Amino acid sequence: MPGLAGGATARETHLLTGDPAASTAAFVKYQGSYWYAQWYTTVAPGTAEANGGRPWKKLSPAP
Repeated sequence: MPGLAGGATARETHLLTGDPAASTAAFVKYQGSYWYAQWYTTVAPGTAEANGGRPWKKLSPAP
């Protein structure tokens, strides 16, 4: 998932609401769905971390 690991933003990734300087959550559009990162991660949405943690929550289909 180039461009998202390490906290960078990628095309079509936008802050939905709130102050961009204080934002700590990531909402992304990935493979036809919107996803929410529940904590900092470098794994792609829908995959587990090495310790088995699943940081991404699938929200809804994306147009």
